[in-house]
Amino acid sequence: METQTDAVKLQDARNKCHELFGRLHATNLWSHSIWTDWHALERQGEYAQILPDFESMWPGRLADWIYERSNDAPLEELRDMHKHDLEALADELALKDDSWRPAMNYRYPIELFDMDERKAQCALIDTSVCLVTAPDDPVGDAHYLALTGGGMDLSWDIAHAYAKLGQLPPLWVARDLPAIVRTPLEGVDLATFGACQIALETAQDLLTNHRWWQCSRFEVER
Repeated sequence: METQTDAVKLQDARNKCHELFGRLHATNLWSHSIWTDWHALERQGEYAQILPDFESMWPGRLADWIYERSNDAPLEELRDMHKHDLEALADELALKDDSWRPAMNYRYPIELFDMDERKAQCALIDTSVCLVTAPDDPVGDAHYLALTGGGMDLSWDIAHAYAKLGQLPPLWVARDLPAIVRTPLEGVDLATFGACQIALETAQDLLTNHRWWQCSRFEVER
């Protein structure tokens, strides 16, 4: 039974979700993972990376990102470089960086709507998730999330990535979110938990009222 304290905590999570992620779509609420052999596709030359839109990043953050991946120049020197030079250096590094390459053989459908794919990739720059397209997909402009690393359970990372790109996490993630997470629950983790809670409530509302067909255009603001 939900206590008053639990209700307050859930509302705090919803509020943090709205604060950090804004308005979320329910398009991918019933999406499922799809097995994909990314390594085989890459060997066959059928897989191309989506590089981040470094132009949309602040110079200071871009300098930090380059410094984290290269020791060729001191951080102070990078921060003094012209933005165009930083972008060119970042593009060069990104081609050698595995951060945009799937490491696990699954992909997770996501609808970007009007979001540019390179800007979407940029939004995931500090996560263990990347944005990909699947060459074997009959829909040429379909996008997917993929994990760039393994672990015990990266459901939190997947849920966070969906929310960052404007979608409620799919039910299979939202309903089985593991308890293992940084404590206390705050910030991005609290917002991600809120997104999962809203996903569950939205699914219940749609199913209870027999409105599941609205998911393709449903937006949530609670």
